Amino acid sequence: MKNTKFICYSTLFMLLFLSTMIISCNKKFDEPPSSTTGNLIDTTLEKKLVSIKALRAKHKSGGFELITDDIVIKAVVVGDDRTGNIYKAMYIQDSLNWGIAVKMDGNSLYIDYPVGRQIYIKCKGLFISDYNATVQLGVIDNSVPYNPTLAGIPSPLFDNYIQKGGIGNKVNVRELTIAQLNSYASSAGAGTLNNDSLQSTVVKINDVQFSNSDKGLLYSDTTAGKSSVSRNIVDCPGTTTKTVVYTSGYATFAGAKTPRGKGSITAIYIPYRSTPELVLRDTADIKFTGLRCDGTSGEPPTNITSIAAIRALYDGSTSGVILPSTLITGVVISDASNGNTASGNLILQDGTGGVDLYFGPVPILLNVGDSVTIDVTGGKLLPYKGAAEISLSSGAIASATLIASGKVVTPKILTTAEFNTLMSAPLVSNKTEGTLVTILNATVPTGIFQGNKVLTDASGTTTLYTATAASFSQTALPTTAKSYTGYGTNFNTTAELVLRNIKDVK
Repeated sequence: MKNTKFICYSTLFMLLFLSTMIISCNKKFDEPPSSTTGNLIDTTLEKKLVSIKALRAKHKSGGFELITDDIVIKAVVVGDDRTGNIYKAMYIQDSLNWGIAVKMDGNSLYIDYPVGRQIYIKCKGLFISDYNATVQLGVIDNSVPYNPTLAGIPSPLFDNYIQKGGIGNKVNVRELTIAQLNSYASSAGAGTLNNDSLQSTVVKINDVQFSNSDKGLLYSDTTAGKSSVSRNIVDCPGTTTKTVVYTSGYATFAGAKTPRGKGSITAIYIPYRSTPELVLRDTADIKFTGLRCDGTSGEPPTNITSIAAIRALYDGSTSGVILPSTLITGVVISDASNGNTASGNLILQDGTGGVDLYFGPVPILLNVGDSVTIDVTGGKLLPYKGAAEISLSSGAIASATLIASGKVVTPKILTTAEFNTLMSAPLVSNKTEGTLVTILNATVPTGIFQGNKVLTDASGTTTLYTATAASFSQTALPTTAKSYTGYGTNFNTTAELVLRNIKDVK
């Protein structure tokens, strides 16, 4: 009986022990991996540590230095490829707040090397070089003789060179102004790379906004070409100091629109030669929720103002009038493709009149007959060589919303005498300038279209103007009376009729 009782107690004890072990094992197995900042310290590697500053000191601008010393750097990942804006690389930053880009020949690196992970990199056998002033760590590629390049560490060798530590480490962010950032980039671009302690680290800039020409636009190129795009950010008053936000066409947020307000941006800073660039890790790092420098929200206007009402705002000054928040809508009557309208100009006509819009040295891709709405907020209305012009930023052309194509504007039939009289009206009330006009049964002297020609009808004469760049400038003038259609413009005090293309002569 004693033996039986002992066996029963022993069996019960063993069952309880095994149950406890099973429960303990299951509990341990079900727990997620730790995400605290506690890191495994490799004492062997700790003895070989050097700072990123000391590592970068081994590099001379434009060179390729093989690291032969058995040295190690310890840092935290501050930029990964999770959103696709960083490609086959990661950016790391050490405790002294120096950074470096690490080229890695692999994809989805963020799975093993997410932002906040501490890593050790065994540098012996790697090379250090720079790309347009950004210092990088990687391997040498000598596949093209006499033209070595720095390539990514092959993925099978990641573990040979990189030891992973704990995750969830705090990333130190330094706050500065755009002017200070420009100063660092200038040093890097001048070849003094080792003075640029800021590159490849996380920075934060407050009280900035996207420029007027870059607000509310796509971060990058979403076409098949997927080109990278740089957008300007500026500090207040929003017209002076600037830097660029660089976004890859492959970034997951390439198709998002840049915010219109003002606020702070946190990003990886890299110099591109002497230009400072900010590389967003995610759009969550940009918080432009406040009013812009001018006190507005930056949101596009919803009100449409007629061209006649816009002209009526002119105060007679040579410096021009800044337009309020407004849209204009009308039909394009100029033909950029035939070159008789100056580059960057577009003539728009609505039911009340017409006006010349100037966007600077950018191609005008809108065609004759396109009905569009354009944001002219902040544009300057002024007389340019006698003609009314709204001067806009080059980015304003992106605000043009195409409503319809192939619209036909019926020209007003006038004699040369009537044309001259109407064109002499003041800028504020001129309803003929910038509109389509046809003059019937008119003749010109012999020769070619290029230049100023005297256009004559029964009532008198006016000027027919053709630019040298016009596709038909060398075409012979008609020898018989024809009808001439074009838009009216003033050159100083001379009224001119400007043809759109050769089809305007019938």
